[in-house]
Amino acid sequence: MAVNAMGIVTVPAAMVLDEIAGGALVAVPYGWTPEPLQFYARYDAQKAMDFVQTAAQLARKVAAEFNAAHGI
Repeated sequence: MAVNAMGIVTVPAAMVLDEIAGGALVAVPYGWTPEPLQFYARYDAQKAMDFVQTAAQLARKVAAEFNAAHGI
C-alpha cells in the first residue's frame, strides 16, 4: 500500500530494497530501530531426514550472502 501512495509502512529494509533503490519508497529516519532478529534452525540430527540439515545450511548461506551484498 505504501508503494501505491496510500500511507507509510514499517518493514525490514531487506523486504523493500528494490523499491527504495528504484525510488518507489523513501526511507524515513526515526529515532529508534529494533535490534536485528536472529533465527535458529533446530532439528534432531538422529531423526531428521538429510534434507532438513541441507535446507538449514542453505538458508544460512543465502542469508549471509544477502547480508554481505546489502551491507546488513
